[in-house]
Amino acid sequence: MLGIELMQQLMLPIIPQGTTVINGQVSVDNRNDEWFYFLGGIPIYSHQADNKKLFRLHTSQLINAGSCRATDIITTFGVSKSSVMRSLRQLREKGADSFFEPRPSRKGGPIFTPDVLQQAQQYLDQGMKSNEAANKLSIRADTFRKAISDGRLKKSLRY
Repeated sequence: MLGIELMQQLMLPIIPQGTTVINGQVSVDNRNDEWFYFLGGIPIYSHQADNKKLFRLHTSQLINAGSCRATDIITTFGVSKSSVMRSLRQLREKGADSFFEPRPSRKGGPIFTPDVLQQAQQYLDQGMKSNEAANKLSIRADTFRKAISDGRLKKSLRY
């Protein structure tokens, strides 16, 4: 009687015609702006071509499951190593749901309200230096410089 042995089941490399091979088992196909992922000949994932969240999730799951390597994804799709590794780390640390959480946004309101903007422009018109005006209004100097560079404030031509 034969003892029970653990044997790795081999999967025949049946790859659908017209697909792009990622490795011997995994391939992808882009049909009508939708990506289809195949393990052997079996479709396992799909998403719209412009859906970056699902792309990052699915490719991370393939790497995490051992179905392909990060380098396979990088060379097949032409994405950066850092983005692939960042997505893989996100999947491992925070789970699949984290790919769909809203991104954190800035909590505060606008710094340059119409009143503050008017006061800042008056200080500049009086010949005050931008960093002095920023200090007087309790605004970071970088924020003040950005307002000047994007045209919300105009520097005085007085010297």
